[in-house]
Amino acid sequence: MKKPNLRHAAIAIGVMLMTVFIGSCDDPNEPDLPLRPYTQAAVYPTAGLAKHVAAAGDIVAVAAGVAGATVMNMSHPSRPDTIFHWGNIGLGGRCTNVTLDTIHHYIAVRAPGEPNWGPFPIFDYSKDSVSLASFIRSAGGNGPYGDLEVEPRQDTIFYWGTDTNDNRLTVSGMCRTNSSDTARWNDCPAVETVYQPYYGTVAGFGRRSDNIFAIAVGEYGVHLHDAEQRIALADFYTPGLAQDCAWYGNYVIVVDRFHVTIVDASVLTAPRIAATLDIPGADRLFKVLVDGDYACVLDEYDGIYVVNISDPLQPKMVQLLSLPEPSFIAASNHKLYATDEAQGLVVYVR
Repeated sequence: MKKPNLRHAAIAIGVMLMTVFIGSCDDPNEPDLPLRPYTQAAVYPTAGLAKHVAAAGDIVAVAAGVAGATVMNMSHPSRPDTIFHWGNIGLGGRCTNVTLDTIHHYIAVRAPGEPNWGPFPIFDYSKDSVSLASFIRSAGGNGPYGDLEVEPRQDTIFYWGTDTNDNRLTVSGMCRTNSSDTARWNDCPAVETVYQPYYGTVAGFGRRSDNIFAIAVGEYGVHLHDAEQRIALADFYTPGLAQDCAWYGNYVIVVDRFHVTIVDASVLTAPRIAATLDIPGADRLFKVLVDGDYACVLDEYDGIYVVNISDPLQPKMVQLLSLPEPSFIAASNHKLYATDEAQGLVVYVR
């Protein structure tokens, strides 16, 4: 009887173990995503309380309360270039929201109480400073009071927002009939209601590129709405009080205070919950955005929880970016921006 070759047996066992190890670490069905995707790159103090941030490409706008609004080029986070600043707010005014329109180079500012420029002034940030030359107009009505998002087109600009006074999702717009007259804009519409629930409170929304909206309505769940066709599509409930929504392909990411719920909305009239992730230690999740394969979820007291959603059926919490007094988040060009009332603007890169 031939003796077993112990050397060959050991090699075979080693190959088997290596195969198992490699397979578990590099499953071809799972994308290679870093465990902690974001690294803090810079912190920029603001003269006032940092309330809101918007980002498009490498351009970033920050709303800083009584200190106004600033637009910066963040191509190099360590060396930001300030390209516009609005600081001459009238007595009683404050800057609470900003949007960036990089097609027309406009910044729209929600400024309740502003006596000189109006509560929703729009400026051309390609000008060096605030002046009559940079002031475009004050948008129709009083503008939204909560979330604010811009949809720029060549001859039309829409501003979508939540009006917390009247509890509704609204749209206000500007249009021009003569493309060569770049400064003459008309209201179209001034302010129009997109959706107003019978019950519940409109807390936040997510807009898909085709203007399908997922609208968070607190204890009454989420409402799907086609703003182009002006029709209601569906309503669904999540485990907690729905606070905000964001789109990830055909999935809706919903935050409801303590959970992140992923909803398959590939059939818009029949959405279904695909997964729910509890966030241990969360105090109040109130804002979500999608950056690549990550859902960045803002907690009122903790900072930003980062969730890997590359597999929507198995979301995983992978990082916590601690912030003392967070107020808003935005993302663009592999950069994540957070406004924090204690620190100012915080920049992360991935």
